[in-house]
Amino acid sequence: MLKILIVTTTPINLNGITNVIFNLIQNIDHKKMIFDLVTPKWLLDKSPEKIEIFRKVYEIPWRNKNPLAYIQQLKKILKKNNYEIIHANGNSSTLFLEMYAASTIQIPVRIAHSHASFSKHHLVHKLLKKKFNTMYTAALACSEAAGKWMFDNNCFEIISNGIDIEKYRFSESTREEYRKKLKLEDKYVIGHVGYFADPKNQKFLVEVFNEIINIEEKAFLLLVGDGPQRKEVVNTIKNLGITEKVLLTGDRNDVANILQAMDVFVFPSLYEGLGLVTIESQAAGLKTICSENIPSEVKITDLVEFLPLDADINIWANRILRKTKRKDEMEKIKSSEYNIKNSAKKLELFYENMYMKSFTGET
Repeated sequence: MLKILIVTTTPINLNGITNVIFNLIQNIDHKKMIFDLVTPKWLLDKSPEKIEIFRKVYEIPWRNKNPLAYIQQLKKILKKNNYEIIHANGNSSTLFLEMYAASTIQIPVRIAHSHASFSKHHLVHKLLKKKFNTMYTAALACSEAAGKWMFDNNCFEIISNGIDIEKYRFSESTREEYRKKLKLEDKYVIGHVGYFADPKNQKFLVEVFNEIINIEEKAFLLLVGDGPQRKEVVNTIKNLGITEKVLLTGDRNDVANILQAMDVFVFPSLYEGLGLVTIESQAAGLKTICSENIPSEVKITDLVEFLPLDADINIWANRILRKTKRKDEMEKIKSSEYNIKNSAKKLELFYENMYMKSFTGET
């Protein structure tokens, strides 16, 4: 049985990397593999279906506060448990820290997994890149863009961010229930789900929405999520005088149901590794308007349309208001790599293959 240590460089919370890790690990055969977790913080409720997918969970202090202490703590955990594989998740070559710690005690398979196509640690990313490339034995990415960003022209495998697609299947009764619950029965609901920080670009969406309400009086903006820029977004909404036409729900654990209440989904990110929520919106049958900065791989169905962020706000407004019938595209998504059953099986085989290759020096 393979012992695998999953490392996250961000807290376990309602965020993209957390969702990807949970979705994948929950759908891997636990008769073949045991998983432990290292994270700076577990911020979710510790419900059995979440925490029990790991044998042990270690919370160790933020790596950026004291990198040397972080490396020492990580080495202790690695030595104590004799893992065959370390699988570290992040968005820059600062994953050097995890790869270095594992290499010093000869962990045979050291996987670096890129979840983004940009990082705010751009200078550090460049400085560490050369050393980082000598430390990992296998590379994963959520998209072509994320792989190129992290690994340049070195080999990497794409493991798509799969979802439990049945959870998102369109339901008229759920739509009615949630529109009533959120007081949106007679509205044209423009929806967005994302962490309130630079990449997600919610302020731009608010400005587009301000144009939309000049065209469609029944338009309503539904923003799901939280984060450091929430206050700034709220201030923009107040300054534009549109508070009564916007609902900010905060973080939610019922996103699959909230998507049912929407009429169109908008995702104007400045950059993304993939943009998992756009797969979810397609599974829910929603027309999905993305910025051109979203990797093209997300377009599984004709529900997705890309627009440049420098296009006139009127163009964004008119495309968002262009009404289309809700379409059931579940069969396309079921057969795609974004079906969690398919992506989890691919990761499971990757673990096994990399471990077998470690005996022959092929990794």
